[in-house]
Order: sequence, then structure tokens, then C-alpha cells
Amino acid sequence: MKKTLILSGIVCVLFLLSSCYSVKPTSREILDGAWYIVEISGSTVVPPAKQDLPVISFDAKTGKVSGNSGCNRIMGQYNMNAKKNIIKLESRTRMICPDMRTEENIQNILKRVKTYMPLSNGQVILFNDRQIVLCNEMNRPLIILRRKSSDTNILPALSGEWKITEITGAIIPVEMENKPSLFFDISKESIHVNAGCNAINAHFFTDPDDAYAISFSKMATTMKACPDMGLEKQVINALHETQSYNMSGKGDIIFYDKSEKLIMILTKK
Repeated sequence: MKKTLILSGIVCVLFLLSSCYSVKPTSREILDGAWYIVEISGSTVVPPAKQDLPVISFDAKTGKVSGNSGCNRIMGQYNMNAKKNIIKLESRTRMICPDMRTEENIQNILKRVKTYMPLSNGQVILFNDRQIVLCNEMNRPLIILRRKSSDTNILPALSGEWKITEITGAIIPVEMENKPSLFFDISKESIHVNAGCNAINAHFFTDPDDAYAISFSKMATTMKACPDMGLEKQVINALHETQSYNMSGKGDIIFYDKSEKLIMILTKK
């Protein structure tokens, strides 16, 4: 009986995550304000180096929509009681952007939005009440939005321990023992890294004139002979090469090198 209840609970949560409630839109106020676009068709949005997440803003008084799909501007209107799509895009800029795929996906998917679903602790325990899902005619999630904070400084979010989940395009195996991790001490401007076997200590530096800039120096490491020295060298090299950082739609921290290439991904422990 206990196993049946647990299984039923899991199935219920999975159902809620894969579909939208039948919400009858009644007011434009539910979407009023600015939102980050954090997920598109099940894929987390990872912004290019030194670029914010895509943003969409809804004005409840005028019914207007504005924002950016990465670097291009989008403008239009929205109507929560529309019989077809609730968002109508009317114009956009046409610049060549670093991530044209995300740009096109956002613009195409916004045209297909039929309804919405607020996500709250009382509905889906994995989300909070600062998120909303925009859905299609099949009540399937198209885009997840997270309320945009007035504070754009993401440095405080680095505090604490992170798993190193990807280095220079290689994903760290889930089954790996002694997975590499990194601890940020914001007050001391330092990091402590478990590279798998050896420990690394270093200082980090930011730039008050560049919110995305970060670099690491004064590195000191223990010198034990480890089974996988290759991974340890990759961690050290990636830290040496890091020149900027950003946050993905799901809250992962991304490190980039001077050519703005993604070289490391951290996931909060």
C-alpha cells in the first residue's frame, strides 16, 4: 500500500511537470511585469557570454508586450481571453545575434501560446510562485518564465558549494566517485576546489565596471598522485582560462574563456 501511494505521488508530479492546468484566463494582471525566459520546449536557456537571459514584459494597462529574444527586440500585444493565441507579435528588429537559434525559437513559440499556468509551491513542489508556464493548444509547456529581479548582480548567487558538471564540453559522469566540486566564499573572494583527488585553493577577481567579468589567480594545489590526473588538469586549465561568467535559466553558473566559449558549468549542490 505504501509503495502504491509513493508511486501515485511520483506519477502525479510527473504529470504536472509535463502538462498545463486548464486555466481560464481572466485578467492581464497575472502576467504584468518583466520576466526572464528560462526554458523553451523543455530546454534550459543558456545565454551567451556577457549577455542577459531573454526577457519579455507584459503591460497590463495597455495590453502591450515587449522584450528581447536574446539581442533582438520584440513588440506586440496580448489578450488573455483571445480565442486563438494570447500573444500577438507585431514587430521585431532583425540583427544578427550570437545565438540565432534561441532567437528564432522564442519568436516562433510565442506565436503559439494559448494559455498559461502559474507554478507555485502548492501546485508543483519543484517550482516556486515566481514562475509561470506558457502553454500551447494541447496544454503542453512551451516556455517557462521567471519573474525578473530588479537586482541584476548575480555575484551573491555564487556563494556556497557547486558540483562541476561539465568541462570544455565534456559532461562529468553521474556515476563518477569523488565528483569535482567548487566552493565560493564571497566574503573572502576565494574558492576551494575538490578536483576529484587533489584540492585547489585560489582567489577570484571581479570588475565593478563589468558585471560578467571574473578571473582566478593565486592558485595553490595539493600534489597527490591521482587516478585521473587528466580531469584535474582540465579543471585547473579551465579556471586559468575563465574570463567571464553568467547564469543559465535553471540557475547553473557558466564560465567562459576570453573568446566567449563555454568552458565550465556548475550546478548548485
